[in-house]
Amino acid sequence: TAAVPPTGGPHAYTTVRADLPTPSAGVRDPHITLRGGGLRLARLGISG
Repeated sequence: TAAVPPTGGPHAYTTVRADLPTPSAGVRDPHITLRGGGLRLARLGISG
């Protein structure tokens, strides 16, 4: 879970980073859930 702070406007962006736990054996399907009003996701990157 990553908390996203308010940015102050619809065109003001922030970077949020979160470490993902190491999954146990097998295939895992990550999910992104946006909760709350007025949320926008401009870009999502996953590296590892």
